Amino acid sequence: MKIRNPISIVIAFALVFAFASSCRKEVKEPSPVGPSTFAEILKVSANPNVIAAGDSRQTTNIIANFQKLGAGVEGKTIYFEIGDASGNKLSPSVGFFEGQQAVASGVTDGGGNVYMTYFGPLSTEVTADDETVYIWAKTALLGKDFVFDNTPLHIVPNLTKVTLTANAYPNVLFATSPRPESVIKAVALSGSTPIANRKVFFQILNNLPGHFSDNKKVTFAITNSAGEADVTYLGPTNKEVGADTGIYIRARLETNSAESPGETIDVTVYINVVKLR
Repeated sequence: MKIRNPISIVIAFALVFAFASSCRKEVKEPSPVGPSTFAEILKVSANPNVIAAGDSRQTTNIIANFQKLGAGVEGKTIYFEIGDASGNKLSPSVGFFEGQQAVASGVTDGGGNVYMTYFGPLSTEVTADDETVYIWAKTALLGKDFVFDNTPLHIVPNLTKVTLTANAYPNVLFATSPRPESVIKAVALSGSTPIANRKVFFQILNNLPGHFSDNKKVTFAITNSAGEADVTYLGPTNKEVGADTGIYIRARLETNSAESPGETIDVTVYINVVKLR
């Protein structure tokens, strides 16, 4: 059996340890918080996103929100401009901001928001059957770059392309105790474009027991991004009706503002109420 020289073994281990130590010095320890990230996001929206060109200018609220790392940034200047889908200026401009300006600016508040009002065109200023303009928003320079976003705004010269449909789910109620419920859902469209952030007023036309979930006979809901608005109707109990009956509920779309509804676009929903015997 061969006997290894113990001095050679010690020297070999020392060399290995020294080599391993030198390799560790070349490797950088990863940061415990990971790589830094600079996420700056600008989002702009129009509420409502469809307006009609009529004898007076309809308005929509433009909201821009600027965030960095998920939090709103205060004190940033945001510029607004009316353009086409590619960001080109419209000449002549279709509508304007406050002060009849085609370009406007504002400074973000504590939540990173800037609010602007857009005034739409008159009917005499629109020739297309359905015109779409884009509200562009961009930040002031952030170093060498800037952040931008846009939102489409649909303008119809008249309300012939605006449709409102409504249905009851279910449309047959059995008078019981407690009150039977039905969801009345309305859908507002301009052509195939959903009309968002518009009020739909709901009214019970019959002088019969029953009410909406807020205990009123007239109420409203605001359309979502799909153009849908719904309310819950609570029908009569078995003791409140003497025989089978029907309930008529009207849904009416807000076409201008709550104070001045303008032209009427409405539809009536029928619910059959069955008295249990």
